[in-house]
Amino acid sequence: MKKIFYILVAASMAFVACQKQSVEPQFSVKETDHGTYIYTIKASTDGLEPEVKSDYDASGHFSWSAGDAISVLFHKGDENKFFTLTTTGTGASANFSGEIESGYEIGASDGTVSDKKIWALFPASAGHAYATGSNPSFFLNPETDYTAPGAYFSANMPMYDLLAAEGTLHFKNLCSGYKITFSNIASTVNTVMVKVDNNAKTYKMSGLIPIGTDSSEYKLDPAWGDAGAARILTYIANVDKVKNSVVVYVPTRRGTNYFQPVIELYDYITGNLIIKKTASSSKTTPARGSVQQLTIDTDNATGAAPSFTSAFSISWAGVSDSVSGSSDTAGSYNNAVRVFKAKADDSYLYVYFEIDKDALLTDGQYEYANSLDVYLGNDESASSAWMWDAA
Repeated sequence: MKKIFYILVAASMAFVACQKQSVEPQFSVKETDHGTYIYTIKASTDGLEPEVKSDYDASGHFSWSAGDAISVLFHKGDENKFFTLTTTGTGASANFSGEIESGYEIGASDGTVSDKKIWALFPASAGHAYATGSNPSFFLNPETDYTAPGAYFSANMPMYDLLAAEGTLHFKNLCSGYKITFSNIASTVNTVMVKVDNNAKTYKMSGLIPIGTDSSEYKLDPAWGDAGAARILTYIANVDKVKNSVVVYVPTRRGTNYFQPVIELYDYITGNLIIKKTASSSKTTPARGSVQQLTIDTDNATGAAPSFTSAFSISWAGVSDSVSGSSDTAGSYNNAVRVFKAKADDSYLYVYFEIDKDALLTDGQYEYANSLDVYLGNDESASSAWMWDAA
């Protein structure tokens, strides 16, 4: 969903609906020639409660964009599965279509004739889950890469609808959130990484989040999460060179004492930390369906290279026993290690590497992915091999 802008408003501000588009029928089924079928359903923001808003510009305008995808719940016997439906349409209403495996029917396996329990979630994710007798769990992606092939900007604020029978989906918000704008980014910075760390609190920011209820409405209800990655959201984005800025949207749990972030902005190419902001205390997050604006002025900083703190109290910056890594051109399999240092005491040899992350093989299908082999020898060795030359 692009063209997604928010303004800080009171929760009671009325939603300004867009002009309806003709996207009938509300749902349809079309058989394929290979045992599946195409299911199409209408998704709209018309009819949303006034206090529950999903997408704003200054006039309250909402729109779908071509390529947007939703997850809709189907079942086959006792098996429940979310299928992805996408749209080529735009505007307040659009048709979403997707290929459904043979034997699957729309709705939950514990649905009834009068209540099929048709759940729909935005944005779509293969990680969404449903267990009978419960609400779904919503998967919040730990990392959003807006620079990936085919990607485009979207706030991706979580939304849902729940239908008793097939018909038009009317999406509603599941949470509150923050729009964070980094302004005055240096002209030399082209791509950034934003890291939002909520480890000061114990509540999850990513992964599977249960959907709870709130006064007959539904909401994301993140509970305690393991320290570390479960409390972190990361975004990779290109800098808007016209405005010298980057915008990200951070979904949060509604309430008090749930969000006390450390917000960091990095130059994604160099790894330099441009700016870091730490919340001194937790604040009450906005009402569900509202997004609070935060602006962080980077003052054209280019940042400093990240420092490394040794667990063995070694000041590697002062170690002179150092060699440069390969200077091969980008794309060579030899150019990952850029700096190699070594230091020894009476008991141990310590080694230090600086590695170009873009040259690493991280795909587990490769035999040597995530592998580092260090060969040791000395200048008195009489043996020689490809990995060690005594000369």
